[in-house]
Amino acid sequence: MENLFCRKLASYLRMKPSQSPSLEPPLFRRKSRINATVDHCSNGPVYYTDETEPTRNESTKELLKEIWNSTKEISELLKTRVHTELEEQFEDARKDGIKQNWMLAAAVFDRIFSIFFAIVFVIGTLVFIIAFSIHTKTGKDL
Repeated sequence: MENLFCRKLASYLRMKPSQSPSLEPPLFRRKSRINATVDHCSNGPVYYTDETEPTRNESTKELLKEIWNSTKEISELLKTRVHTELEEQFEDARKDGIKQNWMLAAAVFDRIFSIFFAIVFVIGTLVFIIAFSIHTKTGKDL
C-alpha cells in the first residue's frame, strides 16, 4: 500500500515521495538494568577500639574503591540515559516518517480527487450546455 501511494502514484502525479528513516537505531550497547547501590557513608561518629582501628592507608583505599565503584555506576547510568535518548530520537524519527507517508498519501488522494472533480465538472458543464442548446433550438417553449 505504501509502495503504491507513496512511490508509484506520487511519481505519476509529479509529487516528491518522502524519505523514510533507517530501520535500525544506532545502538552502541545492549540495554541493561542498573541497580543503584546503597551509600555506605555515615554522618555519625565511628568508634574504634585500639585493636580494630584501621590504618589510615587502608581506610583511604576503601574510600577510593567506593569512589571508583560509584563513578562506574554513574558512568553506566549515563550510558543508559544516552541509550534511551537515542532510542526515543529514533522512535520520534520513525513516527515522523510514518506521518510524512500518510501526509503524502493524503496529498495523492487529494490530487486524484481534484483531477476527477475537474473532469466531471467540465464534462457535466459541456453536457448541460449541449442539452440546453439542443432544447432551445428544437422547441421555443420559453
